[in-house]
Amino acid sequence: MEDGDRVAQAVALLAGRPGQAGGIVQAALPQASARARRHLLDVADRLSCEESSPSYATALAVGNPELVNRASRALRRCSTEAIPALRSALEGATASAETRVAQELALLAPPVAVEALVPRLDVASAARRLGLRQAIAQAAKDPAAGAALRAQLVDDRLPERARVDLLRALGPRVVAFPAEASVALQRVLAERSFRARYLALGPAVHLAAKDPRAAAFVAEALT
Repeated sequence: MEDGDRVAQAVALLAGRPGQAGGIVQAALPQASARARRHLLDVADRLSCEESSPSYATALAVGNPELVNRASRALRRCSTEAIPALRSALEGATASAETRVAQELALLAPPVAVEALVPRLDVASAARRLGLRQAIAQAAKDPAAGAALRAQLVDDRLPERARVDLLRALGPRVVAFPAEASVALQRVLAERSFRARYLALGPAVHLAAKDPRAAAFVAEALT
């Protein structure tokens, strides 16, 4: 598949095999050359969104900027039909690929992104958590994500690391969920972890005007 000319000749043949071409394209993309990848996406462009979305999600994860932009446009064109492919692409993705996929999911389906991304915050990699927080912050801009965010904030099964990073991801928007964010903050503080308490200071400052316990925590930290 590294020979771009051969791939170009195969485009018409693959596109004429509905139900099979999508899987072939998706499997070939990670190992293909940059030129071959462009031709492989030519095939995907001729397929239905249901069949092509996994290929576009894979291109988003493995491609260069040109390929990423092309895949991103196609995924947004497919809209909700692309959601399953994006969720699948998160599994096993590198930190940089995970960030790109997470951002697309946050734009296409904010509530789904919150449900899928918040549990993934429980990882040691600071780079991965940063990318996930950015995507969650993007999703949080959409009011449609409100119910999903409230559910995650009060979920007592959420690990400490994920809970504190969810609060951090919300930034100033944490005040839109005062009751739920207060519950999450108190659970973080109850762990007595220096790291968690230090990272919780930012969210606590935002919540202090609406939550006396958050205000007390900030005052204690300052003194």
